[in-house]
Amino acid sequence: MRTFKQHYNVLLEFFDAIDGAVKHIDHLEENILNKGKQGVIEAINQIESSISYFVDESDYKISTKFDGAPAIVAGIDTNGKFFVASKSAFAKNPKINYTEQDIIDNHGTGGLADKLKLALRYLPSLNLKGIYQMDYMFDPQMKQIETPKTIDGVKNENQFLTFTPNTIKYAVTENSPYGNQINKAKIGVAIHIEYMVQNGILKVKKYTSSPEEFSPSNTVFVFNVLANKPKNAKSSFSKILLKDVKKKKSQVLKLAEKVDFSSLDDYTALLKTYINSEIRAGRFLEDTSISAEEFVNWISSKFEKDIEKLKSEKGKAKKTEQMKNTLSTLKKLKPSIKNAFEITKIIANLKNNLIKIFNEITQNDLLGTYLEEAPGEWQTTAPEGFALSKVTDDGAQITKLVDREEFSRANFGTGKPTSPATKEDQESYITNPPIFNRGEGTRLRKNVSTFGEMVEILKEFEDVKNYKTVVIYPGRFHPFHKGHASVYNALKEKFPTADVYIATSEKTDPENHLLSLMRK
Repeated sequence: MRTFKQHYNVLLEFFDAIDGAVKHIDHLEENILNKGKQGVIEAINQIESSISYFVDESDYKISTKFDGAPAIVAGIDTNGKFFVASKSAFAKNPKINYTEQDIIDNHGTGGLADKLKLALRYLPSLNLKGIYQMDYMFDPQMKQIETPKTIDGVKNENQFLTFTPNTIKYAVTENSPYGNQINKAKIGVAIHIEYMVQNGILKVKKYTSSPEEFSPSNTVFVFNVLANKPKNAKSSFSKILLKDVKKKKSQVLKLAEKVDFSSLDDYTALLKTYINSEIRAGRFLEDTSISAEEFVNWISSKFEKDIEKLKSEKGKAKKTEQMKNTLSTLKKLKPSIKNAFEITKIIANLKNNLIKIFNEITQNDLLGTYLEEAPGEWQTTAPEGFALSKVTDDGAQITKLVDREEFSRANFGTGKPTSPATKEDQESYITNPPIFNRGEGTRLRKNVSTFGEMVEILKEFEDVKNYKTVVIYPGRFHPFHKGHASVYNALKEKFPTADVYIATSEKTDPENHLLSLMRK
């Protein structure tokens, strides 16, 4: 059995340093804030390259994002030993597993540990030559035979083999080529990233992998992540897209000349966070003048909350002066912020139009993707998105092509304000409370033991020494009802020595947020 320290030494022995481990990939339009005018040019070039991928030759590869969970890192270390890990392989105290006992010691039992054991048992059959990162898609416990009552509102009598690793339900007919192979396989994975160790440093070798790169296996089904090129793609498809891109290209380059990107550098992270807050609220830079104004107000609100937390008058005075200077700077930068938002909006709209067309022309007839809106009621949905990548002399590059508003609606239940929740809505909320799952923090849309899922996540921290456990249960709580209470009581029972907190917002409005913080 290896301790964390010993595992870490083993990891450092064959990596030395982790330079290119992929934990987060930026959206295409975020490059505008990340890189300024150069980011604007790159974003346009990447859109044009995406079109070229389908209609001509291109240095880029486009891969479909699979909605799997958890992320698995597996392969051969430089000592020739096979290992599996979660993304904790890239943590300061990594959990590297060479044996089932390692998995038990590092991850306990159930949930993630069971999936890692299956990965350890079956992935060697692929004869992996390097180190790979992949999405875990299914195992025997996750596969089900289902006959939905309706699909897209139409009565259905067909039977499907399904698996729902995260939010999207994947479905195949049992007697199809995919169905037969998936039915026989013990696990399914979508392998995205291949790493290499170069001069002792772990780096990304490439962001796409094809099933043909691995040995055939009866126990592991490898999904093809590469987007399929359509037949006769050189028709009107490219002309429509390129015409729109050329029109917008000159527009965004003119706007870029009006943006003081160097002065915005200090606020890049905050600008990106603010945009995400708009998306989760069901809007996306609808009026960039208003958004620029609201961004300044949002910064002011953050300062005010920080000041309230300070105890000394000296500290409050210092923070107040900092707020005053920051707000003065941002008010001068408001035209730049507005134009940066406008460029972001234009690029995002171009990207979303591209995604809609890609969804049509790359549709996989063998693998259906659905959201279960209600028990037995399936709604066809597009894949989670695409990733645009290429390998250059400087290394591998990747950008996400995801419709962020659609992703937010599917995963966070956001959208335009709607009527207050009905009793039926509250009951479904009781049986399916919102939690942070293994992805990027989403509400599960499937009938699973969600409290158990939460416990499995928290188990990840159990073997850390000398810590204080804090459990946070966030929610809108409008109103706080018996379902919320049952989750809170279960958390208190499961973690008797922990500090269990409920987190909610102070937001109020006369239509959808009637209750004040104190009333909640």
